[in-house]
Amino acid sequence: MNRKVIVIAIVGIAVLSIQNTAADSENVDISVTVNNKAPEVTNNTVGPLTIDPEVQYTINATVSDSNKLADILIIVIKLYYGSDSSGNGRNYYTWTWTNPNPGTNPAVVDFTNSANWAANVANSYVSTTNVTIIPNNKDVTFDLNWQVSGIARPTATDYWHYHIEATDSANPTVSSAQGDATVNKFLSFAVQSNSIDFGSADPGAVLTATNDNVISMVSNGEVDISVTGADLIAGTYTIPVGQFYVEDESSVQTVLTAAAQIIYDDYRDVDEAGIPDAGILGYSNSITRILTFGGTVPDPQEVGTYTGTWIVDVTNVCTPSN
Repeated sequence: MNRKVIVIAIVGIAVLSIQNTAADSENVDISVTVNNKAPEVTNNTVGPLTIDPEVQYTINATVSDSNKLADILIIVIKLYYGSDSSGNGRNYYTWTWTNPNPGTNPAVVDFTNSANWAANVANSYVSTTNVTIIPNNKDVTFDLNWQVSGIARPTATDYWHYHIEATDSANPTVSSAQGDATVNKFLSFAVQSNSIDFGSADPGAVLTATNDNVISMVSNGEVDISVTGADLIAGTYTIPVGQFYVEDESSVQTVLTAAAQIIYDDYRDVDEAGIPDAGILGYSNSITRILTFGGTVPDPQEVGTYTGTWIVDVTNVCTPSN
């Protein structure tokens, strides 16, 4: 009995001795630096776009940042003619979203709030719809509604282009792939008065000239203004169209005929940098032109109230082509 107890005790002591001499440890310091990854921009609009000035269009875009959208500072949508440089309503449009609270993840309302958007052309329309912010506030997809003005330069020697840029707090600006667009010719005009009343006159009398036919125009190219005359008729009686004239602002009179006659030829408000470019010599930006009408009643002439219709035609005559 005593021998067995001694043997067990010795073995136990040996085991304890082995554990005490083999137990040792050291701490290892570990570090890794996660960089601020640049955002990604996806332009989902298929090009080329065909743009009619003063018509609303939509560009769909997605901006992603693995550091979350709170890191995004600005998003810029650009539409420009030729090269990406500063300009105006003729050739350059930007729509810029600015993060209202950098460092805090933006919400849908931050993208739809017009106060967070700025357009470089004051009369350009901009709004957003269908904004979605998807997992972990790292991606935003939005539809941007916009329009260019009536003076936007029609496509000629180069395309218009568009792309989307995003800038975060630590990286250079990142851009989407460039798309192409074309801008069509545009013309809008109005005649101040659509009626002319020469009043009463005796046969052989000179009619009192009327100059209230003011034409207001907006165009993105050269404009011609022509007038087509017609006989005035009272029952079976006629005053021939050749008894009347139209006068321009330089007091040049043109006798009316039943064929269209150009009264203002090759008109343009401003040349393209002073140099004609591919047939686009200029544009009209709320420009007015006055047509003065007059004439003489034939002698003899039957009594009656003579009426008819004359046509004022305004044409954008620029011929842009690629």
